[in-house]
Amino acid sequence: MEDDYKSRSQKKRESTTLQKMGEELAMLAPSVWHRLPLSPDLLAALEEHASMKGHETKRRHMQYIGRVMREHPDPEGLLAAFAAEKDGQHANARAFHHLEDLRAKLLHAEEAERETAVQETLARFPGADAAKLKHLVQGAMGEKQNKRPPRFARELFRFLRAAEENTQAQEQE
Repeated sequence: MEDDYKSRSQKKRESTTLQKMGEELAMLAPSVWHRLPLSPDLLAALEEHASMKGHETKRRHMQYIGRVMREHPDPEGLLAAFAAEKDGQHANARAFHHLEDLRAKLLHAEEAERETAVQETLARFPGADAAKLKHLVQGAMGEKQNKRPPRFARELFRFLRAAEENTQAQEQE
């Protein structure tokens, strides 16, 4: 019986945590909502919140979402699934930024350093086409010198992303 006791402060902290999670859920794309174990009431409340326009209306509705979250049948499971979803999004963002940094290293290095960067990239992505990588880097450098739109630089980023995905797929096999 004593294990079930929660102080008023503890209840308030849990309520605030769920309210904040509801705010974060409301900011996510609706496609993400369907990957989470949301109750039908919570999903309907989030969809309704997305269609609202007024600031005060949204604020009051957010309080309603907090209440629906407190009534959720498995709030711990929802918190865990939400945390896993956020971690996945953060990992994707980190990978994206890492590829941007790699592209910048390839494009902004001096000639001797650029060749070293190309070799490091090929070592990191063993299945990557060396000739295509060098062609994309040269094309991007030409665009930069001639102040043309960055078509090759974008293609270089897509090439690096595909190379990373191929490397990850090979590692999983």
